[in-house]
Amino acid sequence: MQRHLKTALSLDHGRLAEIDAMLARTRSRAAGLHARAEAAVAASRRITGISSDVRVGVRACKAVWEALRQVPPPARTFEVCSICNQVRTPGRGWTSVPAAVLHRMKHYPGGVPMTPATCSPCSAEHPLEPVRPSPPAGRTR
Repeated sequence: MQRHLKTALSLDHGRLAEIDAMLARTRSRAAGLHARAEAAVAASRRITGISSDVRVGVRACKAVWEALRQVPPPARTFEVCSICNQVRTPGRGWTSVPAAVLHRMKHYPGGVPMTPATCSPCSAEHPLEPVRPSPPAGRTR
């Protein structure tokens, strides 16, 4: 009887070690899954932020375009800041447009007429230097 009890106890210790190892593997897998889930949530938040910015930019472009539709076609152009890529609104303000939206507008099949301009914040930040006329050809000092 004692011999069978001793064997049963040693099996229990072996089984306990096996269960401990299995629990350690499970904890490790759970930690890995948790890390991957956190990374997926962070990526989703980044994508949501980007798509939100694009939606805001598209709405701004649509509003500008709807206002420009009231203008006769020869004068219907988007003024785009050549430094920060903001678009001038018909109310003479400036609005941000995501780069992807601006790129699509530039490469739209029918072409969206655009002219370069400089918005007020960029004009203040990057003042133009006066251009000095060059001396006529053939004259030297």
